[in-house]
Amino acid sequence: MVKNKFQILCLFQAVLLIGFLEQLDAQELLIESLNTQIKREQDQNKKGIFLAQKAEALRFSNLDLSLNLLDSAFSLANQHDISTLIHIYYYAIPVYGKADSLQKLVTAAEKIVRLAEKANKSNLKGIAYFRKAWVENLLNDRAKSVELYLKAVKELEGALNTEVLAKVYYGLYGKYASAGQLDYEEKYARLCLLAAKKSNTPDNLILAYQALATSYEDHYSQKKEKKLLDSSLYANKKSLAIFKEKKPYILLQNQQALVALNIANTYASYFSDRRDSVLHYIHIALNAAKQNKAIDVQANCYGILSDYAVQEGKMDVAEEMLLRSKSLVENESKKDYYSMYKVYTALSNLYQKNENFKTSLLYREKSFDAYRMLYDEKTVADMRKLEALYEVKQKDQEILFYKEKESQAKKLNYLSFGVVIASVFGLLFMYKSYKYRIDYALQQQNLLKVKQEEAELQIKLKQEEAIRIALEKQEAILQARLKKEEAERLRLEQQIIQDQMQQLERKLMTGTLQVEHKNEVLGKLKEKLSTEKMNTETVSKLKRMIVDGQRVDEDFERVKKELNNIHPSFFDKLQGLSVQKLSQLDLKICAYIFMKIGTKEIAALLKVEPKSIRMSKYRIKQKFAFDKKTDFDDFIRRLG
Repeated sequence: MVKNKFQILCLFQAVLLIGFLEQLDAQELLIESLNTQIKREQDQNKKGIFLAQKAEALRFSNLDLSLNLLDSAFSLANQHDISTLIHIYYYAIPVYGKADSLQKLVTAAEKIVRLAEKANKSNLKGIAYFRKAWVENLLNDRAKSVELYLKAVKELEGALNTEVLAKVYYGLYGKYASAGQLDYEEKYARLCLLAAKKSNTPDNLILAYQALATSYEDHYSQKKEKKLLDSSLYANKKSLAIFKEKKPYILLQNQQALVALNIANTYASYFSDRRDSVLHYIHIALNAAKQNKAIDVQANCYGILSDYAVQEGKMDVAEEMLLRSKSLVENESKKDYYSMYKVYTALSNLYQKNENFKTSLLYREKSFDAYRMLYDEKTVADMRKLEALYEVKQKDQEILFYKEKESQAKKLNYLSFGVVIASVFGLLFMYKSYKYRIDYALQQQNLLKVKQEEAELQIKLKQEEAIRIALEKQEAILQARLKKEEAERLRLEQQIIQDQMQQLERKLMTGTLQVEHKNEVLGKLKEKLSTEKMNTETVSKLKRMIVDGQRVDEDFERVKKELNNIHPSFFDKLQGLSVQKLSQLDLKICAYIFMKIGTKEIAALLKVEPKSIRMSKYRIKQKFAFDKKTDFDDFIRRLG
C-alpha cells in the first residue's frame, strides 16, 4: 500500500514540472505573436483591436492586466468607428465575465448590439448577437439566449464567418444538452464541428469534438449501444490530439484538463476493466488542471483516485486523496462551495465506512454548511444580476431622455433664430408676435418637462416595486429550503444516535446473559469445593462443568453474533403488535425463537427448566391476543 502511494506521488511531481514548462512556452508564444502585431500596427483602431484580443487571451492568467489593456484599447479606438468598437467589445465581454463585473458585462452587451444594429451589417450583427446571447446565458435567461443564438446563426451564415459561427453552434449545443433534447444536441454538435473544420481554428475544433463526444454519451444513456461509447471516446481523444498538436496556438488552455477528465470518467463509468486507462487520463487531467489552477478539476481527479483506493481496500490512500481535495477547495481565494460540498460529503461517507462516526458526522455538518453557503452565494449573485440590469435600463432611459431634450432644444433654437430674422425685417407688431411665440414655446417646454419627469418617476417606482417583490419571493424560497435542509440534518442525526443506542442495547443483552451464566458456574464450583472432597469423581465433575461452560460460551458467542445482526425494527415491531408491553425477558425469548433456537437450548441459555420456557411462550402469546391455531414460533420468524 505504501509503495503504491509513493509511486502515485512521484508520478504527479514528474509530470507537473514538464507540463509547467510547456504551459509557459504556449502562453508566451501566443502573447508574443499579439505583441508583434501591436508593435507593427500603425492604425490606432487596429492596434486597439489587437490590445483587446490580448486582454482576452490573458484573462485566465492575469486578469488585472487584461482589464488595463481593455482601457487602453478603448482609449486608442476612434469612438465614431462602429466596426472597431464592436470588435473591441467582442473581446472585452469575456474579460468582464471572468472579472464578475456584471454591470460592465451587461452594459457592454447592450452597447455591442446597439452599435451592430446601427451599422446594419450581417457579420457585425452576427458577432454582436452571439456575445449578447453569451451574456444572457450567464444571466440564466435560456429562452432569450437561444433566441439571440438563432439570430446570430441567420446573420453569420450569410456573412460566411465560420469561426464565430462555430462558437454560436457550440452555444446552442450546450443549451439543448442541458435541456435533455438529444436530437437538437447532436444536430448543433455536428454543425459546430463542420463550421470548426471550415474555420480551422484549434480552439473551435477542440470544443466541437468535445461537444460531439458528450452527445454520443448522452445518446448511450438512452439506447445502451456500445458503439456510442466508442464514438464518444474517439471524439474526446481527437480533441486531445488536436490540443497536443496545436497547443502553442490554443487560447482555452483549460480544455485539456476537462477533456482528459471526461475520458477518465467514461472509462471509470462504463469500462470496469480499463483501470490503467482511467489512471492515465486522470494524470493528464490533473497535470493540466494544476497548470491552469483549475481547482474543481483537481478535486474531481483526487475523488476518482480515492474511489479506486477504496475498491482496493487502501483506505489510508483514499483518505489522503480526499484530504488533498479538501485542502485545495478550502485554500482557494474565491470559495467554490459546490466543490466543498462534494468533498465534505465524500469524506463523511469514507469515515462512515471506516466506522469513524464522530468524524463522519463532523464532515456531514460541514457539507450542510457548504450547501447553505452555495444557496446564499447564488442568491447574492441573482441580486447583483438584477441590480446590474436595473442600472443599465435606468441609464438607457436617461440617455433617451437627454437625446429627446437635446432634439427639442435644437428645434427651439431653430425656431428662435427664425423669429429673430423675421423680427429684423418685420414691423412693430411682428415683435409682439415673436414675444408671444417665445412665451408659448417656453410654456410648452416646461409642461413637457413636467410630464416627462412624472412619467419617469412612475416608471422608476414600478421598477423598484417589481425588484422588491422579486427579492422578497427569492428570500422566502431560500428560507423554506434552509428550514427543510435543517430538519433533514436533525432527522439524520437522531437516526444515527438511535441506531447506536439500539446496537449497544443488544450487546448489553448478550453480555448480561454471559456474565450471569459465568457467575452461576463459579458459584457451583465454589459450592463443590467447599462441600466435597477432591477425589477423582469430584475432579471429573469439575472438568465436566468447565467443558459445559466452554460449550455454553461458544453458544453465547454464536447467539451474540446473531443478536447483533437482528435489525432494530424487529423489536419495535414486537412492541407495536403486542397488546401488553413486553418485558426484556420476553424480548430475549422472542429473539432466540427468531434465531431458530429450540426450547431446550433456550432453557439452557437462561438456566431454567424447559417447562418454564414453554410457559413463558404461552404467556407471551397471550400478550399478542392470538387464537389457539396461531403458531407463535412461525409468527416470530416471519416477523423478522
